[in-house]
Amino acid sequence: MEKRALARTYVAIDNRDHVIGYVTLGIKCLQVTKDANIDKKTAHRMNIEQDSKVAQSYLLGQLSRSKDAPKGFGKELV
Repeated sequence: MEKRALARTYVAIDNRDHVIGYVTLGIKCLQVTKDANIDKKTAHRMNIEQDSKVAQSYLLGQLSRSKDAPKGFGKELV
């Protein structure tokens, strides 16, 4: 995915140059069918393209933190 530019991996390093976590993010296109019954407000928030009925969303591929990472660091990575 990285080589095809479909995802990016971000690495967190502490002040001692130790890897304390990483997260991989990508973009995923979701086809929204007409029978999904999504109201206009939700469709707008989902950024559904009107002609193609496609919504782009983030895809969390990987998430990891080291045992030495501070509490709550996984949430911070996301």
